[in-house]
Amino acid sequence: LDYYQLPYVIKSLERIKQSITGISPKIRQELLESFIEESTKAYEEGADDSQGRLADFISDCIKDLSKAILEQNLSYENKKDLFKKYLKTIAQDEYGFSDKYFQFLLVIAHNSEEYDFLISEIKSLIEKTRDSYERNSLREILIELYEKSGKEDEYLKEIENKLEWGEDYLRLAEYWEGKGNRSKALKVAQKGIDKRKNSLGNEELFNFLEDLYEKEGKEKELLDTYVS
Repeated sequence: LDYYQLPYVIKSLERIKQSITGISPKIRQELLESFIEESTKAYEEGADDSQGRLADFISDCIKDLSKAILEQNLSYENKKDLFKKYLKTIAQDEYGFSDKYFQFLLVIAHNSEEYDFLISEIKSLIEKTRDSYERNSLREILIELYEKSGKEDEYLKEIENKLEWGEDYLRLAEYWEGKGNRSKALKVAQKGIDKRKNSLGNEELFNFLEDLYEKEGKEKELLDTYVS
């Protein structure tokens, strides 16, 4: 599948995928999983995806797969095999689809038993992973799982322990503002700005802080922040 062949192949696959939208979700699931597996093999065999169309097709299939599974109302025991399969796929992913698979797992998980299983597995992966980038990605998924499952104490603890980038401070500040604690939200946002004063990527955090100071009528603090 070279640069010129691939677009025609993808167009055919997209046409086939469109034609199966009305069939039973179980059969649709099997076909979508086949699409994903065979398309991933194409990468292994050297497909030239310079335009990213194959990657987009795989991402769309993963998204459609979650819908097919939700339509089946599967029990936890039936979903457990899927969780294991795609956690293994994530661990072996070499083509940048791990985030898509994680979002897939987050979409199909619904009850506390399922969340607890995923949380336990992600924690285990974090302990085994030595790569700092992968560990950070896994921790982000863990945070999402805590938030989605309503485990507020664990969620708060995890986001407090992960304060590195401007977006980390912004998330914690927004949490406290959502709780009606503007004072704490201001402290967190200001701390983030002070700590990352000469760093890039702080625009949203600064805008949040600016807006909150204006709401609180704290002109002196706002001016000091502008000057700094």
